[in-house]
Amino acid sequence: MSKPTQRWQGFLLGLAVFALGAALLLILGDRSRGWYWLSLAVLFGGFAIAMRCYISLFLSRFDFLRHAKKISRRYDSDE
Repeated sequence: MSKPTQRWQGFLLGLAVFALGAALLLILGDRSRGWYWLSLAVLFGGFAIAMRCYISLFLSRFDFLRHAKKISRRYDSDE
């Protein structure tokens, strides 16, 4: 994932998977152990996807600031 829009889409996908896992846990979690563990796996999988994409977005903001600082230094030194 290199583009910010792809990162946002990945974050939203992870959030949707997380919500699906939470819904499965609330609706089917008490019926059997199999549904409970399946819903927990979906829940944590969605959390992992969402956090990976969110951290990637967060770090790209710092990379953008670092790149902007280099550009401003280059133009400041010309004058």
